Amino acid sequence: MSVAKASPSLRENRNLAKLLNTMVFHSKMVDYLDAILNEVSDLSIYCFHTNLFEQQFRQCMEFPAQHR
Repeated sequence: MSVAKASPSLRENRNLAKLLNTMVFHSKMVDYLDAILNEVSDLSIYCFHTNLFEQQFRQCMEFPAQHR
């Protein structure tokens, strides 16, 4: 894979693409935990999708473990 003429296409190698994505994700979870927490806790996306936010909030409150 390191040879210029043998560059694989990720479309043809779905398993390789999944593996690389998983490796990057887990590396970020170890090395950049603060950045990941900031990214997933950002609620600014919901300012344009208020109905979606209300629906997901209701679903969250229906789950008993979320009442804390």
